Amino acid sequence: AEGKALFESVRNHQLQKSVTEVLKTLEPQRMEVELESTSDRILGVTTTPLPGTPCPGLVIVLFDMTELRRLESLRQEFVANVSHELKTPLSSIKAYTETLIRGAMDDPEINKTFLLRIEEQADRLHQLILDLISLASIESGNQVFDIISIELKPFVESCLVDQQKVAESKQIELIIEEKDPGIKVKADEEGLHQILGNLINNAIKYTPDQGRITIRWQLDKRNMVLLQVQ
Repeated sequence: AEGKALFESVRNHQLQKSVTEVLKTLEPQRMEVELESTSDRILGVTTTPLPGTPCPGLVIVLFDMTELRRLESLRQEFVANVSHELKTPLSSIKAYTETLIRGAMDDPEINKTFLLRIEEQADRLHQLILDLISLASIESGNQVFDIISIELKPFVESCLVDQQKVAESKQIELIIEEKDPGIKVKADEEGLHQILGNLINNAIKYTPDQGRITIRWQLDKRNMVLLQVQ
């Protein structure tokens, strides 16, 4: 495109309009343009007039914002999903509590069952709130990882304990399948616990009653640990 006029090389109406406007007002402009192609690229454009009278030209800086906008879209989708998920445990806790207040407290069997359900839903709320806190920490750039050596089997067992009550409510069996005993990984313990907990929780949610969920891990050819929830 060297030697050609800008509008001959760049056939984007938004960009052409921005350039014309900056030449007219001599004020810098920032904008985003979406390329009309199969790549679906989103570009950030900064157009700045060069000093001088008359204006000798413009400096146009383009930077790819496709990945940033994709991540923003994922974040918005995540927050929307979590907001929806928050309603279910809150509604359950409210319903169980109201039933207890209206007389179910006098029946020991119903009393215990409802209190266990309230505890399960409170745990679910707690996990959702932790997810939101983690997202906020990552977005603010304040996320700090404490990388330590973790032995997988006792670590996975502790994650299963957290999910055991939810699994039992659907009569789902949680199984550990250790192909390579004694494996250790280097990771942030809290972050890994949250990730694995979410995977197991989702598996329980979408597994039919009286089903089975297997957590297995092994070393691959690159000496990396492959951990699966199936």
